[in-house]
Amino acid sequence: MRIRLKLLILLLMIAMVPLMMVTWFDLGAARRLGLELSDRAREVLERRARESLLASVRDSAKLLRKESKLLETAARLQAQAVAQVLTSPVLASGEEGGRIAVQPSRDAGEKMRVRLGQLVPTLVQLREDYAPVALWQRIRLEDGTTAVYPAHPDALAAEVGAVPPWYSRVRQVRELVHEQPHTGAFTGIPIITIAAPVLGTRGEFLGAAAIDVPVGELLGTASDEPGKPTHVLVIVPNSDTAAERGMRIAAERQGDRIVASGESVLAAEAPGLDEVLTDMTAGRSGARWVLFKGQETLWAYA
Repeated sequence: MRIRLKLLILLLMIAMVPLMMVTWFDLGAARRLGLELSDRAREVLERRARESLLASVRDSAKLLRKESKLLETAARLQAQAVAQVLTSPVLASGEEGGRIAVQPSRDAGEKMRVRLGQLVPTLVQLREDYAPVALWQRIRLEDGTTAVYPAHPDALAAEVGAVPPWYSRVRQVRELVHEQPHTGAFTGIPIITIAAPVLGTRGEFLGAAAIDVPVGELLGTASDEPGKPTHVLVIVPNSDTAAERGMRIAAERQGDRIVASGESVLAAEAPGLDEVLTDMTAGRSGARWVLFKGQETLWAYA
């Protein structure tokens, strides 16, 4: 009886060995399968996040380019209208002349105020047709005359004195220019200035006409729904030195607000940014991971 019991125990032990092996292999396979499924799910989610983010950025970029073309057209037409009133007989501007703030130079006198007052209907029409997002429509002439529409004495005062960068650039290149995002002297909000030269009948430089656009109006094309990506406006400086290669964040959306930033991000301090810069310089869109402020951040660009 004892021998039979011992044999039975022995047989059970022998039978348990393959059972335990099978169980061990099953647990290992299940663990490996779980890890593999987890990796695949992570890859799928990341791919979907990339596609969604890139599609959103491309849509915003498309709208921004369209808006930019309209603003460029408005600036050119505004400059042509200024040139026309400067070379035409002086006419009474009527009550509408009070809607544009003019600071004529000492030499130009009050006749220049009347001349530029004739522009009001044209400026109104340009704003309605091409530039509804415009903040100010500005005029600056070589004799020192300045004007701002809509009329606002404080906005005009901010123009009087130092020559603004956009005017210097237009005078130098004699063609349409885009000024980098900067903080408006009067409003204190980030703006972009698009300016065109005012040329005389013989091509001589008479001045420039400009349109100021709040960055917030441009970034307003981006969705601010919860969970949507933060849209930022960045400038890529043309730097030949590796040490200075990087981006400057001009403005960014924080909830419902657009705030100026001015923060610089160097490629040497943000792994992954160099590839982003290479793509953007070549006109390519994409989405890449960048180590930004110590965190892996997905950057989409177009």
